[in-house]
Amino acid sequence: MRTAWLRSAGGRWGAAGILAACALAVVLHQQVLNTWWIEDAAISFAYARNFVNGEGLVPWPGGERIEGYSNPTWVALLAVAYAMGVEGFTASKVLGSVFAVLALWPTWRLARYAVDPDDRPADLLAPVLLAGSAQFAIWSASGLENALFGFLLAAGAARLVREAEAPRFPASALWFLALAWTRPEGVIYAGVACAWVVFAAVRDRRFSATVPGWLALFAGPWLALFGLRLWYFAWPLPNTYYAKLGEEVNALWDWHGRGWQQLKAFAGFEMTRPDLPGGTGLSQGFFVPVYLAGLLGLRGWRRFAWGLAVCAIVVALLVPGPSWLQETGLWPRVRPMRGWLGLRIGGLYAVLVLGPVLALGASGLGLHRLGETRWFARGLVFHLLGAAVAFSVYSTGDWMRGFRWMSLFAPTAAVVLAVGIGELASAADRLARRLGLPRARAGFGPAGIALGSLLLGTSLAVNIVHTAHFVRDPEWAPSLIKLRVDYTQRLADAVFYDEPIVPLDMDMGAHLWFSRQRPIDMGRLVDIPMAQHRFRHRAFIEEYVFD
Repeated sequence: MRTAWLRSAGGRWGAAGILAACALAVVLHQQVLNTWWIEDAAISFAYARNFVNGEGLVPWPGGERIEGYSNPTWVALLAVAYAMGVEGFTASKVLGSVFAVLALWPTWRLARYAVDPDDRPADLLAPVLLAGSAQFAIWSASGLENALFGFLLAAGAARLVREAEAPRFPASALWFLALAWTRPEGVIYAGVACAWVVFAAVRDRRFSATVPGWLALFAGPWLALFGLRLWYFAWPLPNTYYAKLGEEVNALWDWHGRGWQQLKAFAGFEMTRPDLPGGTGLSQGFFVPVYLAGLLGLRGWRRFAWGLAVCAIVVALLVPGPSWLQETGLWPRVRPMRGWLGLRIGGLYAVLVLGPVLALGASGLGLHRLGETRWFARGLVFHLLGAAVAFSVYSTGDWMRGFRWMSLFAPTAAVVLAVGIGELASAADRLARRLGLPRARAGFGPAGIALGSLLLGTSLAVNIVHTAHFVRDPEWAPSLIKLRVDYTQRLADAVFYDEPIVPLDMDMGAHLWFSRQRPIDMGRLVDIPMAQHRFRHRAFIEEYVFD
């Protein structure tokens, strides 16, 4: 069994060796982008510098307090580094690599909890998949908070599963508290975690001993920090929220909107639209059966539940048909029946919400015995994965190439995919035994190894291709925008213009870090009036921009 294998000296050294190799792979994967930072990262660098220099949390010296960033914990870490003499460009690379490496351990721990004991070391595939994730590597190297977010999410989830096994100090609340202040939507994941805390407490009849303490550890500091934000910035949410998401309440149900289109492009079901950057898709939609195997399992009644779920999702995705197949003429163009889009979207959300409940089964729900840890772990991780997928849709995709939002669910996706590969490999071995084929005395047999290697290799291959594509054509960096900033400054110097320069621009990172200009932010991130309006508000634009 997996547990016995890990308890042996060879097993421990083998696991340590694989984790060390994954850590090296994480660093090397990021090194292909060691001279690149995303333009928005310089916004965080500027805020950290201004704070350390005594200006406060302002976009430029003497500016008003505007929460023009969405990563307070990351800005705080950059400020500490700047106070120690390390600028954001260097600090972000080091911190990104450190947190990406640290994320490997809780990701593996989660997979250990979730994997079936008979699947032996399949849990070690989780850190391998995370190390090979294109999104995790690209956005950990970007100068932004994505690696920190992934580490906190995996660490909080792993700790929560451990707390569900037996009464322990609810440290997971602190992990999710840090997550909630690393990105605004982190509070959604904290809500998911809290729901699972309540479930475990009710199931095990220790509600009063568990839930109040967890809520106090999370909600008390969170409310205090929220009050501090409201006092300091006078707004309940970061300015970036009002700029990007304030009016997109219907995005979750807009199948042809930017959010769903980018998710379908990531899944490999749609070509990326010209107005929706993404890059080469990663064909993750074709791995849906593997993900479902990682959630539901393939033993006993579970294989029938898995088969029904796969069939339902295939129907939902193939009717009336993917556009890329229809464009080839290989798939007929069929008008969907009335209400089909709503039914399709609702069904997919139902899988995300109700799938973990089905996975728990009678045992996991504790109806006839204490729920097994692996089903609790699978359900929790899948719900966290589903929350990240839903957020990527709600946020209407992202303007940056490289599927940035998908990096936020890289650790949870790695866990579910690794467990799914283990389940399918074991199923292949069971089928081989029924057919009288040779089997291994320990570990996976030839059939399981062949299928597992195929799935693992395919997943890693599409990620490598995507990383290579991004390296050839990376997203805008501060150094590129600096060319525009410097050109504007040279023009002003040439005509002896000594007044403050107020350009119209939408790329603020280079402006805030490299220049003394005071731009009107057409991207609305560091400009409160712009964030509270839209370009269709012509009277406001005329007054604010031109008067």
